[in-house]
Amino acid sequence: MDDYASRFMTPEEITSPTFESRMRGVDPIAVERHLTRTAESTRSMLVEMAELEARVIELEAQLADAEQVEPELPEFDEAALTEQLGHEAARVLTEARAAAADRVAAAEGEADDIRAAAETIY
Repeated sequence: MDDYASRFMTPEEITSPTFESRMRGVDPIAVERHLTRTAESTRSMLVEMAELEARVIELEAQLADAEQVEPELPEFDEAALTEQLGHEAARVLTEARAAAADRVAAAEGEADDIRAAAETIY
């Protein structure tokens, strides 16, 4: 949250200013209510931004782990597998590999979505 506080006014900065009195000025109680609501909203935004940043970091770590595992997967020849294990076993293995690839793609997509959401908040 400290990273964001340097870019935006903090809730405390919003609620602490003083204003000169004017003969026909605004209602100070209404101003105080508004500043309090603004500070609460800002505080919530900062918390949400920190949570999104943490989620982005988590997903990037998952993606890095997945990318490290991917090259370690051995190449296989489906014809050889069919011959050795039978057609059904080869089909199950092929589907499992496809499902794993789908999970990696979904994680990458989710990471991209969270990054995009976090960037719109900045």
